[in-house]
Amino acid sequence: MLLSDVTEWDMLCAPQDDIHGALIGEITAALAKYGAAAIECHSSQYAFTDQDVSDLFAQIAVANSASRFLFDRSQSTGSTESPILASFRQKAPAVQVAVGTSSVAGQILHTKATVLLYPDSTGWSLTGSFNLSFSATEQFNVDDLVRSRSRAVLLAQRIDAMFAWVVANESQP
Repeated sequence: MLLSDVTEWDMLCAPQDDIHGALIGEITAALAKYGAAAIECHSSQYAFTDQDVSDLFAQIAVANSASRFLFDRSQSTGSTESPILASFRQKAPAVQVAVGTSSVAGQILHTKATVLLYPDSTGWSLTGSFNLSFSATEQFNVDDLVRSRSRAVLLAQRIDAMFAWVVANESQP
């Protein structure tokens, strides 16, 4: 797919670059500019233990019913992951959260992606190897932060399709 609307593409490499801080900064700036109700977030996470990001995701989830949050099944059983998921689920509407496995052979949902779509027809996506966890800040990880509405929409559609499959085919923990 040709992405003709890319306005910026930043490659962030941990531990040198602060990927956690970049994501927090992007979301915080969006909340200040548009308000939580106007931001649509779609996220698929593996090994998610970042309470700061979880709190921001929850703020958006409560305000915007189109947002979707997908987590790998290990999120509900891991000693460091399950408290974050439990906290998030207490705040976010249940219909916006799915926990499961891949639609092929019950494999892990390994995608680490966050998409924000804005009311002014812009948006961005953050994808790569960086788990939203504090330990990832000290590891070699590469993420791409891409400002492109079309890429963000395409990725949101893929996340939503997997979300729908998980909800339809797997019991929720």
